[in-house]
Amino acid sequence: FQILDVESDHERAELASCFVEGLPWRHSPVLSAEVRRYINTDVLHFQIAFEGFIGALIDLSYGEENPYNGILLDKMFRGWSTASRDAEWTFLISTSRADACMQISEWCWRNADKLSDVAASLVSIFLCWTCSSTCPVLRDTATKALTATVIAHPGIAAGLWERFKDIGDDYILERLIAMLFGAYCHVPEALSWPAIASGIYELVFCGEETYPNILVRDYARSMIKRMVRRGTIEEEPFKKAFERGHSSWYEHVPSNEEIDEFENKVKKEYGEHSDEANSVRRIIHSMTTEYGRGTCAYGDFGRYVFGIHVDMWDNQFNSD
Repeated sequence: FQILDVESDHERAELASCFVEGLPWRHSPVLSAEVRRYINTDVLHFQIAFEGFIGALIDLSYGEENPYNGILLDKMFRGWSTASRDAEWTFLISTSRADACMQISEWCWRNADKLSDVAASLVSIFLCWTCSSTCPVLRDTATKALTATVIAHPGIAAGLWERFKDIGDDYILERLIAMLFGAYCHVPEALSWPAIASGIYELVFCGEETYPNILVRDYARSMIKRMVRRGTIEEEPFKKAFERGHSSWYEHVPSNEEIDEFENKVKKEYGEHSDEANSVRRIIHSMTTEYGRGTCAYGDFGRYVFGIHVDMWDNQFNSD
């Protein structure tokens, strides 16, 4: 791209794809400002090159000397909104790039002790981001791989917690705390656990309300209780973890009429048969509970997943 002068979008897209294909063979330890600018203006602009670039970041995530490793992946995603990450990264690692993520996760799960501390830190960053996947098998495998890596390299635990504690993505936070809990059970002698426990406690139990995600809360509580029983920490400074949580329910639960009004608004704005309208329609149908829109009008997710799991809160709201 520094030599050729191309103007048409087709030529720019082809050149961007060629640039991506050459990434594994680049040996420069730093990214120049010119390369960064080219990635932002061209590589991320064309879909095929963009998907190839994400694939390269996955493959190179644990490369100690390669500037396209997990550090770059982490910096890039932190500049995106949660919605953009869901639409691009989460979608790709749950579909076309799921196999590549699975291969790295499975290898780390079984061979984490063969990694250097630096490579373990880099691949752990990638594995944390992989936990945002909507594919349950991949999420579970990445979590196990992450746990195995921290067990083999407990010195990276504190850094991972500090890096991802404010990520704002419960899919990642949930698995991060689950991993730390599992790793602690195997290597409780590591010196960083009390500080990590304090950070988790502060995030989950010391706000105006208890952290609302029930899985985040349960993993955090289980870890702290285990640490108290083992004598790693004292109970008194963590007493809220032994109390009942308190989180407010939704201020407003939209009615079917409001949901339908939103769907009609999308149809009017984008067209009845547009991708946007079809996406909204599919989500609404999928989320409809067993009797939410009358008999036999439910969606599979709404009845068999969502409806079942929220049934335990039926004293606070009617899921139908």
